[in-house]
Amino acid sequence: MPLILRESTHHHSRPIVQELLDTFRTHVFSVMPAHMLDVSDPMNPRLIGRDGVYSLLMGQLKRYPEETINAMIEKHRTDHGTTPPIAKAEVIKSIIEEIARYAIFSHRWLTVGEITFEELLHSRAPSDGPGFQKLREFCIKASELRCSLAWADTCCIDKSSSSELDEAIRSMFRWYRSAHVCVVHLAETTALSEMERDTWFTRGWTLQELLAPVRIKFFGTDWKQLGESDNDKCDAKITGHIVNRTNIPEEDLRDFTPRPDDVSRRMAWAANRVTTRVEDRAYSLIGIFDVNLIIAYGEGDRAFGRLMEVIYQKRPHHEVFLWEGRPGYDHASKALPASPESYLPFHRDDAEFKDVAAKKRFWKDWDGKFGDTSFALTNRGLSIKCFDVWVTLRSPPLKVGDDMWELTLCPWHTLEDDIEDIKALVDTETCSDFERTPPEFSAAIGVLDYLRVDSDRPTYVETMGRLVDGRDHFGWLLMCPMGHAGGWYKVMTYSTVRLRFKQVANETGRSIEGSLIHVYL
Repeated sequence: MPLILRESTHHHSRPIVQELLDTFRTHVFSVMPAHMLDVSDPMNPRLIGRDGVYSLLMGQLKRYPEETINAMIEKHRTDHGTTPPIAKAEVIKSIIEEIARYAIFSHRWLTVGEITFEELLHSRAPSDGPGFQKLREFCIKASELRCSLAWADTCCIDKSSSSELDEAIRSMFRWYRSAHVCVVHLAETTALSEMERDTWFTRGWTLQELLAPVRIKFFGTDWKQLGESDNDKCDAKITGHIVNRTNIPEEDLRDFTPRPDDVSRRMAWAANRVTTRVEDRAYSLIGIFDVNLIIAYGEGDRAFGRLMEVIYQKRPHHEVFLWEGRPGYDHASKALPASPESYLPFHRDDAEFKDVAAKKRFWKDWDGKFGDTSFALTNRGLSIKCFDVWVTLRSPPLKVGDDMWELTLCPWHTLEDDIEDIKALVDTETCSDFERTPPEFSAAIGVLDYLRVDSDRPTYVETMGRLVDGRDHFGWLLMCPMGHAGGWYKVMTYSTVRLRFKQVANETGRSIEGSLIHVYL
């Protein structure tokens, strides 16, 4: 006779079963969403809270009496050569994942007619409306994919509860990652060949809904599946279309790791995506960069500035500065970008980084050796050390667009013999500052990825840096009013400012050593 599972305080009576119960309860109340859809009858989905989820799934635990669990543990030990504690933990995890499997929904919201939390909770949802029809189709697919539970963002979040809304936004990536399958409805796609034109790819939240799930299934306008694989992330035809549409490498589509690095490339993925609320441009990236951010609707563009603050703190690497254009409007520092679009030009123009593997090798080779890793945001702005290369105007500015001028800058003194002229795209105001006679400003390139000088003298490391041949260095265009040493400020540029060594026959391994300047930008 199988054992009847009950929550008991007598831990010694059935320790392995009790451990399964305790872990299962933690999973339901700490890992799974606060509200879910019971799709036992997919034609009539029922909204339930965590207590309801717990009660619904408890019955399935009866399939795992103590003898069965112990046999599974022993088999895991034999098959994988693991220790008993590890085998037990893995078996408990696999049981819970099997029982608590759920499908999660990704779609483009309707302009009107989506089913709300309140309508579903009080059984007031219009069953003949387009929103309910879409929800029902999703629940049918969830049931066909062997899930007894489902989650949809339209009706499974109690938005009247600020705490639940906050939890949902900050947990969204984890919920999509933990789902058994993500069901994607491409409402404008009738055939696979049309997939890339679907507006689903233009929405802000769908980026993490694409990256987070382990398993994904795409369905078209009529809810017919677009791919033939069990997991469309393994379907070469589908991933080919996605890569072509999003520029996200296939390896990231299949196995994406959320973390606050590779910032410039990930921001480029998010560029030109649209959200209804301005703040969601930042909030939809919380999970992708694996950072915590307080949710505060009404703050507008400041949300993106706060996101960048957190990323700067968690990623002390100069790659976060690979952005261009105007700085964020709602931050004291001019060293924070205004939006994900700020990172686009670098990746659009730089062929070196089209090869993802080469890019990762590049950052791995140079990581930890280059740039100021102790930079910090302060009440005076971004505190950072740069290798300064003083520059002057080589030739008259060239107008290349509305309010856009190309400057050709010449390094001062001996650096002119080694460094090529530097190009910078600036606005009309900055261009005028350079053309004034006599000059009212000093100008320099603050190189960010200088090589930190190795020395046993700590003060030497803090004040000196080195430029090396064989790579492009990049930096910011800085200006300072004449006679105001230390008053450097960052100038907006429309392009990445790069420094290259002049090509000299039969000369390799050249370097230039110089002093660093400490600036607040």
